[in-house]
This record gives sequence, structure tokens and C-alpha cells, in this order.
Amino acid sequence: MSVRAVGRSILQKSPTDVIVLSAVRSPITRAFKGGFKDAWLEDVLRPDVLIGNVLAELGFAKTGRMALLDCGFPASTTFHTINRQCSSSLQAITHQAHAIMAGQFDVALAGGVESMTRNYGSRGRPTDVSPSLRASNVKQATDCLLAMGETSERVAQRYGITRQEQDDFAFQSHHRALVAWNAGKFASEIVPVTYQAPSETDKEGLLTTFTVPQDDGIRPNVRGCEPDEMGVGPALAIPALYQYMGVGQYDVGVFEINEAFASQMVYCVRALHLDVNKVNPNGGAIALGHPTGATGARQVATLLAEMQRSDHELGVVSMCAR
Repeated sequence: MSVRAVGRSILQKSPTDVIVLSAVRSPITRAFKGGFKDAWLEDVLRPDVLIGNVLAELGFAKTGRMALLDCGFPASTTFHTINRQCSSSLQAITHQAHAIMAGQFDVALAGGVESMTRNYGSRGRPTDVSPSLRASNVKQATDCLLAMGETSERVAQRYGITRQEQDDFAFQSHHRALVAWNAGKFASEIVPVTYQAPSETDKEGLLTTFTVPQDDGIRPNVRGCEPDEMGVGPALAIPALYQYMGVGQYDVGVFEINEAFASQMVYCVRALHLDVNKVNPNGGAIALGHPTGATGARQVATLLAEMQRSDHELGVVSMCAR
């Protein structure tokens, strides 16, 4: 199929399409049993469950299974986890869509969960690395050990992004999120949870997305950047997506680009010549939080709610990850 034909086809309905039934999340805070009251499927459906996670022991495999059973899923429900750094839950959605398209499942659940306060330092950046790798002569290999904040500083220095520009962007994110919250725009994506009074360090995020046959198939296309400036990834990946899907920038109604750092967001918006009013119109991770394993799914939930509210046909989710 030609690129132009693909562009036309993504807006045409087909019996083999994959649709999102519901996209909901707990508030990005400590949560026990997520509220599935608005997303629960009929008892006859037994979805496969795939959860993105970055930092937990064993990739959340055991505690995730425990949580699934505790929520009331039957023991026959299959469960597994995936780690693709900050895009883990977005990859979970992609995998489940592919599985449905391949006929493995009729319905599937994808989501993400993360605790950003349990030994994040040692899990966010490995300390026990092979001496031969640590001493590698390949700069790109050793740059993989750079702290994320350090790569953000390099983006700012390399592309001339000022502190004032970053502060202005951060303020805008918080302002938009506050306006959206007060207007009730998050009501359709945030579900109520029962929680104990948390300490200052108890913050966890959970998000789930159901997918079933119908809607456009997700077609993978990737574009990479240097490890020492990983934050600029969206500026490279989004144009590649346009080309693959046969669409133009002005066809896209809303963008959800993860705000890992203000510097990389300022760069990406500038490099892509994006309309700032289309980018994270309800605030982003700077205001809402960035639980790494859950962020991609949170972005999808926010994007779908905004697309429905504003009657947009096309939206883009992107983030930096390495």
C-alpha cells in the first residue's frame, strides 16, 4: 500500500480495525484498587493483560499478578509485563493492538504502573555494570549511563534553550493543567480510588486501556537519536510517523508529547514548528507527573478524551525513551 493510500485509510472504518473501549487512570498518587466501574467488560470476556513497568523487581511480574487477582480478575486471566523505559505502557498498548489484529485475542487490557519513590536512584540508572562496558571506547555506549537530567542540560546547552524559556514552559504546563482540572476535563479519564492517607513519599501511578477489534491498526515506525540527548526523540520520530502514515502536520488535531524536561519540550516544539495550542492543551507531565511505566498510557487516555471533546480525528502521542 502506498504512503498516500495509508493516509486515506486511517480515517476509514473497517471490520478489522482496533478500537479503544475505555482509557482510564487513577490519580497519579498512591492507589490500591483502581476503579473499573466505568470500564469493566462483561464477565464473559477474559482479557489478556499487559502492564508496562520500569523500576519494580522482576518487572512487576509477581506483584502485578497479585494486584490483578486482588482486583477480581479470574485466575484464568493471562498476565505479563513489558519494560521499554518511559514508553513501556505505550508499547503495551501497541503490543495488545497487534495481538488483536493477529487474532490472538478479541479483547485485551494494557496499562502501566510505577512507584517513583522506591529506590529510584539505583533502578533508574544501573550501578552494577560490566567493567568492560563501563570502560567501552564507544561513546554512545557509555552515554547510556548518563543521568536523565544531565542529558536535559546538554539539550539546553546544545540548542541554546534558556532557563527563562524552560520556566515559561513549566508555568504554562501547570496553568493549563489547573484550568483543565477546574473545568472538569479530567473527569472522564480519572477514576475514583480508595486510599490511605499517604506520606510525602507515597506516590504511585496506575493506568489501564482496553482495546478490542476496530479502529486503525497501529503501524510501528521508529527513529532514534544520540543517547546523550535522548530528550529530542519526538522531534525525529514524529516526522517519520507523518511520512509512514501519509499525513501532514496540519492533519493532526492534538499532540500529547511527554514533558520529561522543559528543555527537550521547548526544543521539540521549536524544531517541529508546532502550534503550541495543539501541544498538551491540558498540561503535561511537568504538571501532572511522570510515573515512567504508566506515562504512555496516561498520555493516550488524555489524548483520546481531548480528541472526543474537541472532535479531532487524528492525534499523536510521542515521548523520549532510551
